[in-house]
Amino acid sequence: MPTTLFNEGDAIRGDRIVIIARRVSRPMVVNHSGRHNANKVIARDDVHCVIQLPLRHRPKDYQANP
Repeated sequence: MPTTLFNEGDAIRGDRIVIIARRVSRPMVVNHSGRHNANKVIARDDVHCVIQLPLRHRPKDYQANP
């Protein structure tokens, strides 16, 4: 059974994340690293996120099943 997070500050990370929400803000351009830019979108009202494609490069201390 997948983990569901509800608290402020909880985060998910993946190469592809699907977001289902009632309202989504306009994309905003933000600095990502150095000269690279990224898009930021804020989802509101009954948001549900699912990782569709996990990260390819994971940190060394990552454990799949703790």
